[in-house]
Amino acid sequence: MPTQNLRNGMIMFDMDLDIRIEGYGQGSCQCRLFLAPTQALHVNVFNLNPRRTLHSNLAVARRWIDRCQNHHALCNLAIDVWYPTRLLHIDRKTRKIRLIISSIDHPSGRYVTLSHRWENPMRTKLLSSTMAKMRNEITASSLPQSFQDAIIITHHLGISYLWIDALCIKQDEDELDWKIECQNMHKVYSHAFLNLSATKSFTGTEPLLSERCLGSLEPSRVSFSIPIQQDYYILDSQLWMDEVDDAPLNQRGWVFQERFLARRILNFGSRQLAWECLESKALETFPDGLHEFSAVSSISKPDAYTSLLQAIPQEQDETWMRNFSSQYHILVHKYSKCNLTRPGDKLIAFSGIPRRIQENTKDFYVAGVWNRSLPFDLNWYRDQLGERDYPTQQSHVNAPSWSWASVIGEVNFPSDRQDSSQTIFISNWKFHQAKALRNKSFIDTTWISLKATLLSVHIEVLTDGVSDLRILEHRFNEEEIIDLEGLSIYLDGPDEQVQTANQNGGVYWIPLFATKHGIHGILVEQISRRLKFKRIGRIQIPLLIKYHLLNKGESHQSTPMTRKRNQHYAYEVILFIGFAISSMP
Repeated sequence: MPTQNLRNGMIMFDMDLDIRIEGYGQGSCQCRLFLAPTQALHVNVFNLNPRRTLHSNLAVARRWIDRCQNHHALCNLAIDVWYPTRLLHIDRKTRKIRLIISSIDHPSGRYVTLSHRWENPMRTKLLSSTMAKMRNEITASSLPQSFQDAIIITHHLGISYLWIDALCIKQDEDELDWKIECQNMHKVYSHAFLNLSATKSFTGTEPLLSERCLGSLEPSRVSFSIPIQQDYYILDSQLWMDEVDDAPLNQRGWVFQERFLARRILNFGSRQLAWECLESKALETFPDGLHEFSAVSSISKPDAYTSLLQAIPQEQDETWMRNFSSQYHILVHKYSKCNLTRPGDKLIAFSGIPRRIQENTKDFYVAGVWNRSLPFDLNWYRDQLGERDYPTQQSHVNAPSWSWASVIGEVNFPSDRQDSSQTIFISNWKFHQAKALRNKSFIDTTWISLKATLLSVHIEVLTDGVSDLRILEHRFNEEEIIDLEGLSIYLDGPDEQVQTANQNGGVYWIPLFATKHGIHGILVEQISRRLKFKRIGRIQIPLLIKYHLLNKGESHQSTPMTRKRNQHYAYEVILFIGFAISSMP
């Protein structure tokens, strides 16, 4: 039976479907169907233009922009006047395009940005050798079609300045200009009036404006007598996900932060335009806003803004910090699923987001980790289900082993972070950053010191996963079923890494914090006689035995560190390339 009158007379059906395709077999699935009375929902598909011309697109875009400017307080908060180092200037009369330098040419008024997929190879880009020529004039026909469309749209919106990374950051081989400019990405996008997004782009060659088939956009109509005879639209709850959240461009790592930082985004999807700002979302099909049962990602505006930037209290108490941390972990999880051409860009392509957040929180941040939530930010893991062969840590990325950015692929955090009854097992943590030396990377100059407990660990790994785990003398295996409940082990790298560490007798577990479900900690490997360690995984053990282990840890004599100091917090742990541990004075 349907659930009726959810709101505005909407009806919801939950259905079990049996599907059989000749030659492919059969299967079953569950689905949820939403119906809305036709008179209660403003659907605009009948007024759309199949040719998607400039004027038809700008009509709805201007409507969204006007509504945002006139009615959205969050989108119009006063910000300092700031301009990127370089901009494209579009002459209002002649439409001549040229590169300007803000410190010399002193732009005034608003500017627009473009999120796009790079062509391979990029036909036109800014180089030191082409700077003078582009300062004089840029020939529009020499640019990719998406750039040309962005220039035309910017001009028709009455705006004279456009920022495109390929044309406003020098793309020289030494990357010196890029290293400087990428530090300002949080300003480039957050100060822009509008971001145009080539959301549908796979290759970078697609135009922003193209013909589309309207038949696939028109909601189907059905007639029901529940409770009275009337017509309903069958709503596609995945429409926003298909057009925006799961669109090709939004799977790119660099675009992830561009989308987060921009105040307003005009998305050019495969079938229709989509609007995002700090207070609303809309599609051409639903120009007044999405229906309430539309599926949207947590990175979509305004959700991301609300969860991480809005209404930060002056007194940032534990409840606020716990909620902030959980939302930040969702953000990291979403970002970790995105693609990067160069894995080494993983931290820098994300850096604009924490820079923007820091403006509100004033918290200290290093390599993906916040100071106030460090025990929880260290507790990331890689889900190994269905995949055992991982790229080795550190070989492709420029991040310390304790950072979620040190591994390639999807990163997760445990779901019980919202548990209010938590016990922290580490203390006195502090970030340290040394001046970078020649041939020294970010990894070699960044570390964290903290006080922690070390528990010796032995792990046996077979081809189908971990078969045996011993923490001190407590053993977890398939014969001790009660201990396996709630036990989870996640390795950061190949199984051979742990096997080698076992042979050297240098694997330890550092408990971070406990919830009502269990105790969470990170697995580390000793990598030198000078008591240096690196992270190699994460272990969560059941609640029933956590205090048994910690009590044993105070007096256990199997590790040199516990012999030196028979205290619960006995060691200063230095998280460097990995970890370095020394007894406290």
